Amino acid sequence: MAVEEQGSGGEIWPSYLGVKQTDPVLTVTAFGAPWSGYDVDGGQLTALEIYLRAKAEDGANVADASASHIKITATNGLVVPEGIAGGDNNPATTTLRIGLRAPDGNSDILTINTASAIT
Repeated sequence: MAVEEQGSGGEIWPSYLGVKQTDPVLTVTAFGAPWSGYDVDGGQLTALEIYLRAKAEDGANVADASASHIKITATNGLVVPEGIAGGDNNPATTTLRIGLRAPDGNSDILTINTASAIT
């Protein structure tokens, strides 16, 4: 995150402080080979949906149809495979780095809905 700061020489604190630029990055480790559609340089992200599942007080999963889960969506970015691991008795895993960008100057980089059903 890049911050913009302005103030006068005699001021102790800045008179203006704002966020100039943000560059959110998601790092995901998945089983198998979700990278198979991308080359080593990565590929364009056009749709991303991530759900954070709600848990009941006893630790059980809340039903998918319940509007109590968190949904994160993004529509623009770059997906780059960063590493592959596995072997012996360990399952194969792939790490993906997802750099997110706003699709245009008027849209959010990502949206977060805290009352979503899992679809």
